[in-house]
Amino acid sequence: MTRERDIKFLLKKYSTKQPGEQFTSPRLKMEYNNKEWRLAQKIRTCKYVMDELGIHGQDRDRCIYLVKKIPFKELHRNASCETIITCLCFYIKKLQTPKRRTYNYKVCKEYGVDEEIFSLIIARLCNYLQQHSYLYD
Repeated sequence: MTRERDIKFLLKKYSTKQPGEQFTSPRLKMEYNNKEWRLAQKIRTCKYVMDELGIHGQDRDRCIYLVKKIPFKELHRNASCETIITCLCFYIKKLQTPKRRTYNYKVCKEYGVDEEIFSLIIARLCNYLQQHSYLYD
């Protein structure tokens, strides 16, 4: 019994992709769903930042909506996804309490968000939303 199990185990472990086959390993399935995985990673980061900033209720849905719909490369080419997500979440937080500063929060320091990067990303966000709204078509 164990020998048969060992042979099946080894065959499964060392099997290679043959022409015409699809998804012979879980790794290939992961590469196929890479886009969904990256989106889930962004949402996970967004939830962490929202918890650190104390964002609750409908504002959480707004942050997740922005993360899903806005292409990050149009906001800032060199900034990391975490930095852009932090700016978007802080923007939603700042709508509720306008006198907040980025240096008051540990998560902003952690991801390298300062007032200059924040204002640049929010300006480009507004520009992107104006260009893609129905009023300017």
